[in-house]
This record gives sequence, structure tokens and C-alpha cells, in this order.
Amino acid sequence: MKKNLFWIGILVAAATSCLKGSYEVTDYIISDFDALDRHYIVELDSVYNILPFIDRGYIGYNNRHRDYDPSTDPSDASVTVREYGYFTGGFSLSMKCDSLVKEGHVTRSEYCVADSTGHRFSAVFAVYYQNPDPAQMPDHDIVFVSSVFGSCTPSVCFVQNTNATVNLVRYGDADIPPFAQGDYIKLQAVGILDGKTSAPAEMYLANYDGNGLSVVKKWTEFNLSPVGDFDYLDFTLSSNRTDIPLFFCLDDLNCRIQLSR
Repeated sequence: MKKNLFWIGILVAAATSCLKGSYEVTDYIISDFDALDRHYIVELDSVYNILPFIDRGYIGYNNRHRDYDPSTDPSDASVTVREYGYFTGGFSLSMKCDSLVKEGHVTRSEYCVADSTGHRFSAVFAVYYQNPDPAQMPDHDIVFVSSVFGSCTPSVCFVQNTNATVNLVRYGDADIPPFAQGDYIKLQAVGILDGKTSAPAEMYLANYDGNGLSVVKKWTEFNLSPVGDFDYLDFTLSSNRTDIPLFFCLDDLNCRIQLSR
């Protein structure tokens, strides 16, 4: 209940701040997370994945946790883990980078992007983890927190694989074989507006077809125009392989915001 109240509180605060009197405004925003390092990431080269967070005052990023269980979890767990529990799925913030793609390489963190920076040389980006157990995922991934006052229309965002994904796809490891022909990882995004689901936006993050293996290992534009206006923006990673952990990185979500009252 505490985490739910926190999320409701920040949504209400974001939606009602600066919205006094009559107004009509159109705003074009790029959710790039660059200002969030001061609020959420307290150390360089670290990860934030504790509670949902808002960027640019409009775009809420969701995640999910399970509660700390003193009867089964380590007794030396940090204060943060004891209070907020363990991250299980959805969006995190990260500053971790690892561009080395080489047989036998073990990335130092599952939250490392397969590049040396975020998009446009930024320091901060988001990492999405899709837990195979849907009960460990948030109900929705991205929330337009001011939907009661207007509309949010995405155009593009930029996506990238994690370093661990690229290395597993290309070389595998002791437990996971590399991709063979027919293997793929596909990213899909849909918008939900007034309870109705949009047409999907889709792209492959990795695909081994008749032309060989292709894998996204640089920041790549993901066209979100099929989504249209949304209250919620939800992502799905799919693969024919059940042994590949499903992650992707996101940066620079471009949206048009129209508000009126």
C-alpha cells in the first residue's frame, strides 16, 4: 500500500502543479532523463530501480517490486532493500555502459547499455526488464500523468540492447547458446486510450534470418507513430527463445503534449 500511495501522490502533484486558471498549451518534450541523475542516481555509474519516477513533469515510468521477506531474504540486506524490496520488472534508470562485444566477455551489470553513453551522448537512460512472470510486472509501463487535462502523442524514441543481450545473442555463454537461424527478439509498443488499445509499433532488436544475424548495438530510432494518443504506453518483448533474459534500453522519448482547461 505504501508504494501505491507514493505513486498516486507524485502523479497528482505532477498533474496539478502549475495548472491554475484557464489555459491552453501545446508543448513538445523529449523525455531524456538527463535531469534525473540529481534526483534519483546519487553516484556516477550507478542504477536507480527503487520506485516509479516522472520525467519532464508529464511522463511517468513504472516498475514493480516484491517486499523484503526477513524469513528468506539475506539478513545483511541494505536499508533500501528492507524498505522498498527487490526490483522485479519495468523501468529502471541507469548510467552503466559497456560497448565491448567479444566472445567470453561478461558484462559487469545487466543494466549496462551496449554503448559508451546514452543517446546523443547523454549520461542517463532507462532500462526495461520484462519479468517472465506477469505478476511481477507493473500494470502499465508508461503513464501520461496529465491525461485528465489533455493528450500525449508520441512520435519516436530511441532504443538499444543491453551489453549482456548483445553478447548472448552473438556468442552465448556456458548455459545459453548463441542465436541460430530463426531466433529473434522483437519489441512492440501499444498505446491505451480510454481503455482501447492502439495498433502496435514494432521492431526487431535481434533477428537471425536468411540474410544472417542482425542485432541492435547502437541507439536506433523506434517509430511510435502507430500508437497515437495514449493514457498508457506499454512495451512487450517477445522471442522464440525462452533462455534469453528480456531487457532493452530507452532514451529520448519524443511527445507532443496538448493541455487545456
